[in-house]
Amino acid sequence: MGYCTKEQIETARTMDILTYLRLYEPENLKPFGRNGYCLKDHDSLKISNGKWYWWSRGVGGKTALDYLVSVRNVPFTRAVEMLCSESVKAAYPVSKPRDRPKAEFIPPEKNENSRQVAAYLMKRGIDKEIIDYCIGEGLLYEDRQYHNAVFAGYNAEKQMKYAFKRSTYANSAFMGEVGGSDKRYSFSLIPKGAEEKMAAVFESAIDALSYATLLKMEGLAWKKYRYISLGGVYLEKANGAYALPPALEGYLKAYPQTNTLIIALDSDGAGQKAAAGIQAVLEGTQTVCVIQPPKGAKDYNEMLMAKKGLKNTVKTRGTKNAEPVR
Repeated sequence: MGYCTKEQIETARTMDILTYLRLYEPENLKPFGRNGYCLKDHDSLKISNGKWYWWSRGVGGKTALDYLVSVRNVPFTRAVEMLCSESVKAAYPVSKPRDRPKAEFIPPEKNENSRQVAAYLMKRGIDKEIIDYCIGEGLLYEDRQYHNAVFAGYNAEKQMKYAFKRSTYANSAFMGEVGGSDKRYSFSLIPKGAEEKMAAVFESAIDALSYATLLKMEGLAWKKYRYISLGGVYLEKANGAYALPPALEGYLKAYPQTNTLIIALDSDGAGQKAAAGIQAVLEGTQTVCVIQPPKGAKDYNEMLMAKKGLKNTVKTRGTKNAEPVR
């Protein structure tokens, strides 16, 4: 097949990745977390809410076509041909699968205090004043059952709509969003009296708090700034154009007066690709300044710990769907 018609491409794009894998690679599919999946031969490729992202390569998408081209290295025209074949049509007669019902969002129950969370974050170099401020504002707490750090996000009515959990145990790499979390309301730190028109954007809540600590160490008033966590860096492509991460899109809708953004994502390929995508989307509508940690530091927490001379013993790789060892 030397070329593809528009109709053939549209037909090929109707199949989502999960349906394709269930039909043609069922032995390669395994559950991950509460509502997601990953691949046995590429365990950093995660599938959730109809989307997939290959974290080790910094690529992602929605459809089986995206998957075949980006992961299996099938030439585009050949992949279209495969997905338009009669055998696929017979196995997949509907144009679009029904969406999986969204999980109900139930925030983790709060512990009577957050001492373990505070101690964990201080070991990662984060300033105690900043930790206490977040706890006092309900943005951070310790869950009762497993003593995870819970980073919370709220809508305009002050209702919690998002929560991200991170284990506080040294031998655990557990982290992940609570089921049903709405990324539009991802963790954000907006101190009272902060500059209204400017905000700094980070991949994680810990990076945001680390940056605030770095400002304080430089003698700057950290409460003058706004800090937004994206909860990851996935950038969805729609019709060939990048879309804003839901957390940033939600923030800009809630604070339309914003005109300046500091994009402070990780220094790895995925982080810088996402930063460039955000900059492209916002060109002409916002003043965007892209910065990154200095050479040798992947993110702002690594930078902070290096500046403080702290030994980085934080486990960041491993199984994310297992609860921490108690």
